[in-house]
Amino acid sequence: WMKDTYIPLDMVFISPNGRINKIVAETTPLSKESIFSEAKTSAVLELNAGICKKLNIKKNDKVVF
Repeated sequence: WMKDTYIPLDMVFISPNGRINKIVAETTPLSKESIFSEAKTSAVLELNAGICKKLNIKKNDKVVF
């Protein structure tokens, strides 16, 4: 949820194999609605809203860190 977050975010859900399994773009600030991925997730990368679109980040892209 975004209860204590005052800016919209893009949330990138990353599977254990490093692939993006879901992107929730432009979340609603201060929302209490749950945000989750149905697939197994090992990490969530939070970016300023619009960055996924700007950088063409999409589902199944590989994340290296």
